[in-house]
Amino acid sequence: METSKPPEVAPALSADPARFEIVFAEDPKSALSLISPPLDDILEMSELRRQAYSLKEDGPQLETLKAAAIQRLLELQRKTDKFSNSSTFQNRLANLHGLVGNSSLEREATKSAARLATDPFFSRKLGDMYARLGERGDAVSIFESSWEGDSYSALRLASFGVIDQDFERAALWISRAVGLNPAGYAERLFEGAFRLVQNDFSGAISSLRIALDERPNSSVAYANLGFAYIGNNMPDRAYAALKRSISFDPFNKSALVAFSDVCAFLDKNYEAVHSLRSFVEFEQKDDAIWARLARSLLRTNQYDEALSALKMQGAIKASVSLWNNIAVVYHRKKDTVRAVQAFKHALSMDSEGGLEQEIFVSKNIASLMSSMGQFDQVLKVTESILSQDTDYHIGKTDKIADLYSVHMNALIKTGRSNEAFDLAHNLLDVKGVSHKLIRWIFFTESSFLGLSRTNDARLSRLLDDCLRDDSILRYRDLPVINNLAFALAEIGRLEEASYLLSKVSYGLHKDAYLTATLGLISVRKGNLARAEKLYREAIGLAVTSQDKTRIRQKMNVELGRALISKDARRGRRLLQKAVSETSGERTLVKQASAALDNAEAVLRSQS
Repeated sequence: METSKPPEVAPALSADPARFEIVFAEDPKSALSLISPPLDDILEMSELRRQAYSLKEDGPQLETLKAAAIQRLLELQRKTDKFSNSSTFQNRLANLHGLVGNSSLEREATKSAARLATDPFFSRKLGDMYARLGERGDAVSIFESSWEGDSYSALRLASFGVIDQDFERAALWISRAVGLNPAGYAERLFEGAFRLVQNDFSGAISSLRIALDERPNSSVAYANLGFAYIGNNMPDRAYAALKRSISFDPFNKSALVAFSDVCAFLDKNYEAVHSLRSFVEFEQKDDAIWARLARSLLRTNQYDEALSALKMQGAIKASVSLWNNIAVVYHRKKDTVRAVQAFKHALSMDSEGGLEQEIFVSKNIASLMSSMGQFDQVLKVTESILSQDTDYHIGKTDKIADLYSVHMNALIKTGRSNEAFDLAHNLLDVKGVSHKLIRWIFFTESSFLGLSRTNDARLSRLLDDCLRDDSILRYRDLPVINNLAFALAEIGRLEEASYLLSKVSYGLHKDAYLTATLGLISVRKGNLARAEKLYREAIGLAVTSQDKTRIRQKMNVELGRALISKDARRGRRLLQKAVSETSGERTLVKQASAALDNAEAVLRSQS
């Protein structure tokens, strides 16, 4: 039996969701109130904001290109009389006018090029220009007049359907485009993107594979393929596709964001760190990338670098989730003062995530205080929130349901276990409560009541509820099943205890507490030799000295009580050992003391 313990909800990262950019077509162009704000961190972010560099925003390319375009325009305009009837010449003029931002002259030159040429390229360009300038009607007229022999025109008409969310019309034009060019890269890329939007992930995969046959080095197609695999719940394949995407284009942000999220899911955070670091060498003004780099660094225990990444993120955009994450890193660094400062600052800000995010940060503060043993302070935080949760909405929301676990743990630690378990009983009756909260209740209550034996009636009801909840057995949750089996054995339901152990038999002789529970069942069945052997094996399997002490103490209590009627002297020695365990369980000391009094009475009667 594993002891009841605080919920494993150490302050957690808050990851802002990033939308995947699905590309349809490639276009080249209380006590807390006295804590001071984290001034050092805020000042550092201000300095970083001045230093951050973006290749896109700060690079000289656009200005250089514009200057060159102006110079080239002057050269070409001197040749207008000679080449004014050339569609190629007019097209070049249109391109240069577009670069310098002169849309009216660009329009006239494009019209001239289309009038002078029979090549459909120029009519396409005219249609694209009308679309870009917001003159949809003229654009549609051009593309509708030429689509029968031109899949590009059909795709442009499909794009208008997507923009207008007229998906039926879009599907019609996509079908026509694919019919005109079944193996075309652009056609299949667009079709795959459309199927992604429609949540037809398997269809999207098929379309994108055809696109990649035509253009195997396309970062965009591999990115979309990765999104489709994510939608189809195939994270390993998504990982491979997204990795290919960023290998072809390290600055494909959408692919990189998705890749880092998949790496986080697959626990491949070292790989995400490498790709994210490459990106921020040249683009330092993207807060979503810094957030994911910080997450990956934190999960690889690189706390100082994670903190630096979060401060870079804060230099771009400060938010509640950012300061929550800074607090988490300080907590991992065991800098409690700064962790609390950061949490306090997070709560002082307007929450971009609404009430749920504020509760999430409050839960993290309560978790931090719980880890410090400040359970009275924990209850001040949790009671003020949970007293308003009359419909148990918090308990139904995975992200914040742990607030109940933190609260009930604090109640147990402050001697209010009956209140904790009354609340647990209410939660178990609520439909839709978070599975991880149910798991914590089963684990903790069975452990506490099974060991203390203070309310066997309540324990029996809990065990009956557990056995009816097939999710515990279905997921083969070893720690929970072990505690349930322990509690069943304690109240004499040995066959049910053995049945539960059979569901996790793979852990016997490998997991210390599971093996110890089998020892308990053996004691209760009267097989003391086997029980002692199993208990000693469990002691050897235990990792920490505290676990070894607890298992040894329980062994001495069980064997000592069982031996009183057979070998009272040996039974007394074992019980005395259990009482003398200075770092053992107080409950076991009480049980051993009571059994020792009984042993002394037996010995007196025998003398």
